[in-house]
Amino acid sequence: MSGTLRGDRLVVRLYLIIVALTGVMGYVLAWATDETLEPELFGVVALPPTPVGVAVFGMVTIGTGLGVLLALVVYVANNFDDDARKE
Repeated sequence: MSGTLRGDRLVVRLYLIIVALTGVMGYVLAWATDETLEPELFGVVALPPTPVGVAVFGMVTIGTGLGVLLALVVYVANNFDDDARKE
């Protein structure tokens, strides 16, 4: 089965694609607007209102949020799956 992906690899690839697209959209958003954006990571780290700053803000924010959810799904799947307990 060389043409198929395992479920965990597919989810990780989708996660990486979403984070990368977030960075691209943040860059485009900051490039297309004036410099009134003031991105701050988690309200603590101030980033410059440049396209790169907004892209980093988007990637870290979405990456952290989705990463926490992904970690919770993996934890539940590994610890509470009935089929996994039988093996």
